[in-house]
Amino acid sequence: MSRLPRGIRNNNPGNIRLSKDKWIGLKSRQDDPEFCQFNTPSDGLRALMKIILAYYRRHNLKTIRQIIGRWAPPNENNTDSYVAAVCDSLGFGADEALPVENIGVLIGIARAIVRHENGKPVGLPWDLNWWYGMDLYAAAAKRALS
Repeated sequence: MSRLPRGIRNNNPGNIRLSKDKWIGLKSRQDDPEFCQFNTPSDGLRALMKIILAYYRRHNLKTIRQIIGRWAPPNENNTDSYVAAVCDSLGFGADEALPVENIGVLIGIARAIVRHENGKPVGLPWDLNWWYGMDLYAAAAKRALS
């Protein structure tokens, strides 16, 4: 189990940092000193998508560059590389306005973030469904949008 990426072990595939936010599905005991730990992958995916939606709705972040720039700031990440990876995955330009409330786009952003944050499992071919299937993403997106 310890060979799994931290985000997968924590059921927090977006690597959401600990904060005062009381996310639905947080484990009652948080053993990781930096990142949230969720009860299920669905809870972690829902939280990831709720953050993306908040960026879009409350902070008026409409493009991949804006969303990833806030999600993965340059002081902690190679943000340009992250933006390029998400653009490549979604097929949108970095500065193209996205319909983030569209369930397919929301899932696409989340899948690209999960892939970038966690890498790929050893021995598996290139595939966006490395860690979770589309059914789990779709269920989490429906929860996030409701």
